[in-house]
Amino acid sequence: MLRKYNYSILTGVHFMPLLTLYFDLHGVLADSDIITSEYRRITIEHLVRDFGLSIEEATRRYDNALAEWERVAFGWLRRNGTPKTGRPLIQRIDEFDTYFVERLYWGLPPPKNPSLIRTRPWEYSVASKINAIYPEVPKVLRTLKEMGYVMHVASSGHTSHVKGILVGGGIAKYFGKVLGIDVVQATKHTKLFYVRMLKLTNSEPSTSILIGNSPAEIIYPPRIGLRTIHINREREVTRDLREQALLSLPDISYLPKILPNIEDAIVSEPKPRPKKRPKIKGRNRNY
Repeated sequence: MLRKYNYSILTGVHFMPLLTLYFDLHGVLADSDIITSEYRRITIEHLVRDFGLSIEEATRRYDNALAEWERVAFGWLRRNGTPKTGRPLIQRIDEFDTYFVERLYWGLPPPKNPSLIRTRPWEYSVASKINAIYPEVPKVLRTLKEMGYVMHVASSGHTSHVKGILVGGGIAKYFGKVLGIDVVQATKHTKLFYVRMLKLTNSEPSTSILIGNSPAEIIYPPRIGLRTIHINREREVTRDLREQALLSLPDISYLPKILPNIEDAIVSEPKPRPKKRPKIKGRNRNY
């Protein structure tokens, strides 16, 4: 349980326990469907503008490159024995992502900016043009920062992608560190991800909370004493699984009121806000 520190008798001000908050990106801070569709739109426009391709040819090229990436990368990740930690994991991810970019530009003349052919500059250049942040997020982050919380982003995406999305949405200034899979060198389906996440930010499980939306973010953090708040927004999981988290919420707008008295919070799920989600073709490469 978190301890309350009340110095109001001496100062007239109520101080909360200092917490370190770790936010997942996709489905918590940013809309995954918008990211996917915008990656596709911006890249297709780039191929048309910079290489003179028709919209039809640019679309076909992008969709084929993405489909091949999904076939190869997801196929490898699903195999038994695939490493979930260390340099071998990151090296294979880099290979798959480079393969996507190579297929995207295959047979085309060199672009005006040669660095675009390298995976990570390309990835950041696209992501930083996207504003996929949920409407309530900037205000919530500003409030939490004013309340004294230290905040980081911990994502399964590559750091170049995550930083791009944060910059594109104008919220990068609220976070200390961006911990992508290449920095942590582990997947969220391991305890090691969360151990390294805390170590890289000099934090302790007892004064930290992870805000995420995947089953792995509910199952693994408690094994090292790290509490989690589940955001039941994009990834629907069973109620039994949600109840393993400290709280299950529709979005992060509830955090400023809940966090100061988190030890008094009841594991509950507020009524979700109705939302119609568009059907988006394709999947983003980074999650």
